[in-house]
Amino acid sequence: MRWVLRFGPGTWMSAEQPCPKCLAESTVYDSQSSRGFHPPEEVFQTGTSGAPLTQLQLRWRMTETSPQPNFDRYDQRIAEAMLSGMALTGIPDYLGIVVTEVGPGKMTAELDVRKEFLNPFGTAHGGVLAGLADHILGAVLLPLIPSGAWPASNEFKINYLAPVYEGTLRASSEVISLSKRIAVMRIDAFNNSRLVGAAQGTVTISAPRAGQA
Repeated sequence: MRWVLRFGPGTWMSAEQPCPKCLAESTVYDSQSSRGFHPPEEVFQTGTSGAPLTQLQLRWRMTETSPQPNFDRYDQRIAEAMLSGMALTGIPDYLGIVVTEVGPGKMTAELDVRKEFLNPFGTAHGGVLAGLADHILGAVLLPLIPSGAWPASNEFKINYLAPVYEGTLRASSEVISLSKRIAVMRIDAFNNSRLVGAAQGTVTISAPRAGQA
C-alpha cells in the first residue's frame, strides 16, 4: 500500500509509511494497484484529530510508483562510515550537515537552521536548502559506485515549496536511475515534518584515477 499526500497546490509526496503528522496535515489518497485511487470527491482535508474538515475540489492525478533500480554493488562499510560522522569540508561542514540514514540508493541528512542562515525577512536563504540538496545528490552514490570514483553534480532543479524559519531542515535523496556514467536522483526536503522543497538532479560518475581504485 502507498499513500499519496497533497500538502498544497502542486505539492505532492508519495510514501509507503508517512508519519502521522504528515497524514494529519495533508490531503490523503490511499492506493493499491488492484483498486487504484479513491475518487476525488471522496478525498478530504484532515486536521490533527483526523476528522474531515473540508471537501476539496481537486484535479484528478494518477501517481505511479517508479520501480527501484537494481544496483550492482553496495558497500556497507562506506555507508557505516557516512553514518558515523565521515569528516566534511567546505560548505557541508559550514552548514553542519549530519547524515542520519543510508541505504541502497537512499540517504537522509539534516541540519539545524541557525540565525546566520536567515535572510532579512527571517527565513532561511534558499542556498541553505540548495547546499543540503546538492550534498546528498552526490553522496547517496558513494556506497554504490567503485572505490575512488567521483560523483559530480551536473545539474539539479529545485522547487521551494514553503519558507523555513527555524528548527531542523531534513532532506532525503533517492536514486531513480543509475548507469556507469550517469545517475538521476530525486530529493524531498522537510522542515519540522512539513514538505518545504522538492528537487531532481543529474550526476556524472567519473572513473577512478590510476592508483585510486
